[in-house]
Amino acid sequence: MNVPEDHGKPDGKPIDLAFAVLKAHTLSPVPDPVIYLHGGPGGGALTALAGVVQPLFEGYRSRRDVVTFEQRAAGISSDMVSCFNTLGGSIFELLVPSRFTEEKQMDAYNTYLNALDVQAVMLALRYP
Repeated sequence: MNVPEDHGKPDGKPIDLAFAVLKAHTLSPVPDPVIYLHGGPGGGALTALAGVVQPLFEGYRSRRDVVTFEQRAAGISSDMVSCFNTLGGSIFELLVPSRFTEEKQMDAYNTYLNALDVQAVMLALRYP
């Protein structure tokens, strides 16, 4: 699914987020799902779906769907960002934001925007 790279500019550059829905084991699940965020950095919920995520949340699936997605710049969704190339291999650029050029902006990849992505994913999947 696509979300805006900058939620403040909904018509701006879109980015892809890979997601999965583990459906509840009932025909009448409660309307709000369990949402799993892997936390990162660099890890992925979908890459660990069968071995970790699915078994970990199996108990919740008696009444709820479980939704997870690869957060920005992580796992399957990581091909949108190349930190080494973007930062030129310099950690100093992370610490001094004024040295970034527009194409080197990484401020669209943070916890706040990940939280807005949760809202976007839930809306797209038609959860309350």
